[in-house]
Amino acid sequence: MSGEQKPDSASPPPPEPSQPASPPPGRRLDAKRLALVLVLALALLAPAYFLAKHLILEHRLAESGPEVVLEIPRGAGAVQVGEMLAKAGVVEHAWLFALASRLVEQPGRLKAGEYAFTPSMRLREILEMLSQGRVLQHLVLIPEGFTLAQIVERLAEERLIDRQEAYALAQDPSFLASLGLPGQGLEGFSFPIPINCPGG
Repeated sequence: MSGEQKPDSASPPPPEPSQPASPPPGRRLDAKRLALVLVLALALLAPAYFLAKHLILEHRLAESGPEVVLEIPRGAGAVQVGEMLAKAGVVEHAWLFALASRLVEQPGRLKAGEYAFTPSMRLREILEMLSQGRVLQHLVLIPEGFTLAQIVERLAEERLIDRQEAYALAQDPSFLASLGLPGQGLEGFSFPIPINCPGG
C-alpha cells in the first residue's frame, strides 16, 4: 500500500568512551619493586653518607706533632690551601681537605693570614680556624719615645705590616679622623704598651 510507512532502519549505537588501558599485572609489580628498591637504597645511603662525613671531618694526620706556621694568601681556595697543608705535613692529602671543605655545615671563605697548625688537628678544626680567621697573634712592645718611623720598622721586621701602606695610613686624614685624632699624622700619639697584632 501507498499509505504504509516502512520501518526506519535501526541506527548503530553510539561508541562507548575509550578506557585507558591498564598495565598488565607483571608491569605493575615491577613498578612496586622498583619503588621498594629505591626506598631501601635511600635508607642505606643516608647513614653511609653521614658516617663518611663524620669520618672525613674528624680525620687527623697524627696524634701529636710539631707546630707549623703557614701564611695563607688572599684568595686561596680549598685546593690550594689543602696543597699547602699537605706539603707542610699538617694534613694527609690535599684532596681530602678540599672534600672536607664541602662537607661542613656552614662553609665559609677561607681567610688569609698567618696560622699555627699541628698534625693533631682534625680537618673540622682546621676549617673552623680558617673560616673564622683565628690568625696567629704576635705580642709587640713599643718602647716609650719611639718615633713613627721606628714603630713602622719594628712592626715591619715582624712581618706584621707593609711599610708603604703603614706610612700612607699614618698620613691619611680620613683614617686619622676615624681614630679621633687631630693633626696631619700619627707622630706623637704612640704609647709604651704591648700590642697584640694578628699575623698576616
